[in-house]
Amino acid sequence: RGKMPWGQLAAERALIVSPDPMKQADIADAAMISQQAVSNALKTLDDFVVRMSQGWTDKETRRLVDRWMETYPGPGGASTFWYSLDSPGEQAKAAVQLGQDLDSSPLVSGDAPADLIAPWRLPITTRLYVREMVDFTEAGFTPAEPRDATLIVTVPDDPTLWKTAELGKQTDIPLADPLIVLWDVLRSSGPDADEAAARLREAIEAKSESKGKH
Repeated sequence: RGKMPWGQLAAERALIVSPDPMKQADIADAAMISQQAVSNALKTLDDFVVRMSQGWTDKETRRLVDRWMETYPGPGGASTFWYSLDSPGEQAKAAVQLGQDLDSSPLVSGDAPADLIAPWRLPITTRLYVREMVDFTEAGFTPAEPRDATLIVTVPDDPTLWKTAELGKQTDIPLADPLIVLWDVLRSSGPDADEAAARLREAIEAKSESKGKH
């Protein structure tokens, strides 16, 4: 009920996925909220975050990931479903190229980026977040029923996906941040989705723990 706290949830995500501790102004930028709102958010996260000389970071990554996973409702939004015989990697490239050509700022999530972060299984589907819906027939896709889709395209309700994506390592294909990827992998098809998600989560937590939190 009430307004969805996208900013608070993005602040938590930023503190986890940022490669370095973050100044309050940087958290505000990543979460698209005011510094006062960040201050309030940090107070509610008192047991989960710590202030270091370089800025704020998560105190125990696993606990904050647990909190975020329990409270995040998913990006939401409207989706369209598409099918292609190409490999998931080729589908991602084709969809991203068209999305960029049409200025819809595509972000790849789900199986494909998970395979890049913590390889475990071959990607099955490609998930794409865009700012505006695109007709992907121009990229060789055909409309499909959700159960048959190899490409799922969503215009999310969560407006923060693009800002937190900027905190990650830049690649040839624009990726959603690792926690959004994890959320999507946990909801993807395939009997080994849980195992793939566990490997991805281990990689997220190991990277976060390397920020020197002592």
